[in-house]
Amino acid sequence: MKKYNLFISHSWPCSDSYDKLLGLLDARPCFKYRNHSVPGNDPIHNAHSTVELKEAIREKMRHCNVVPILAGVCATCSKWVNTDVDLAQSAFLHTKPIAAIEAWAGEKT
Repeated sequence: MKKYNLFISHSWPCSDSYDKLLGLLDARPCFKYRNHSVPGNDPIHNAHSTVELKEAIREKMRHCNVVPILAGVCATCSKWVNTDVDLAQSAFLHTKPIAAIEAWAGEKT
């Protein structure tokens, strides 16, 4: 069974949707994945500037098959979700596919 490498882009203030998505993915016995995301409880500590942080995110995203994005108001207002989209679209020889996932109870996606 293939294991997918995912970089799940999300806004830390809306981490409940991120946790719910992980719960759904973990509950699927026929879907195996490795999570390359940057959750709020495990941030990138060794980046001392915005440039270094972008490069660290790009490196995490490098081997990912797809970049799911928890879409909605939180994502729209997040500088870093927008940065993740930009990286997925332009930081690699081949763009990373992006899958928008509407957050639970999302009304303004």
